[in-house]
Amino acid sequence: MVVLSLSPYPALIWVQMTSILYPSQFLQVRVQKLAGNPEYVTLCAGYEGKKWRSPQMAEDLMSWVPYAALSQEDQLAFGLHNYRTFIQRAAYHIYAKKDETRGEVGELLLHQACVQYHNATPVVCKLILKTSPNDVVKGYDGVYVVANQDDIEIWLGEAKFYKDAKSAVAAAVKSIKDHFLPAFINAEKAMIVGHITKDTPYYDQLVHLFLNQTSADKLFSKAVFPVLVTYESESIAGHISVCSELEEALKEEAEDISSKFGELIKQYGLKLQLILIPLLSKEELLHQFDTRLEAHIVKP
Repeated sequence: MVVLSLSPYPALIWVQMTSILYPSQFLQVRVQKLAGNPEYVTLCAGYEGKKWRSPQMAEDLMSWVPYAALSQEDQLAFGLHNYRTFIQRAAYHIYAKKDETRGEVGELLLHQACVQYHNATPVVCKLILKTSPNDVVKGYDGVYVVANQDDIEIWLGEAKFYKDAKSAVAAAVKSIKDHFLPAFINAEKAMIVGHITKDTPYYDQLVHLFLNQTSADKLFSKAVFPVLVTYESESIAGHISVCSELEEALKEEAEDISSKFGELIKQYGLKLQLILIPLLSKEELLHQFDTRLEAHIVKP
């Protein structure tokens, strides 16, 4: 069972003698199911003045850009003296060319949810690995480690930033199936093991699991697949404030979406953690986010 962090205050994650202070929580837990497989949580932005909080959600996303797109070393070196340099560097790791089909916003949301709501420690975030602003990096969208009683879980993340939940689920199922192909997992392990920093918690265990000499079966025995799905929600569109009726409607949507993963779970025997983020309008959220991101990208 994963216990969500519900504190309204910034989360402090300790890594040996260094610490990273994360933003205060913006997205709020509306629905959660902490038993069964998949477990799920629905996080949403809520309303203000009877309007969905797209601008505020875009602001919150911007506050997470450095955490998802900068290395831990850069995050710890971040300060008032180099603010613009690091913000620009992080912004270029998202994208420089607007395209509604791009998935970096989903990867930001995945990173935020895993770290802030599931107390996961980042191992590798794919946004850091981009070599040019509009690269599309294949593979897991994020790799995290979660302490679980006397053992650890390796979270292999998948993010689907979509309008339609049905299409998002279909894409997620295909991606996860591809991740079990020997050619994929062997290449992915080789890529990840070289990016695990020595101050990452459980460093020795992580390196051992991702070495080519270690069977992928051992990795998968400790794996949890967090799958983030955004979708334009009829429940969100049908309300103007957070209320019990909205939460009940979101629960029905969550149950319907989670049920679509049953065959995948049965076929591969995997453990899945579903993260649902309902939206009023994906297009509007992207517009609000792009406007803010562009302010940090230097143009000729």
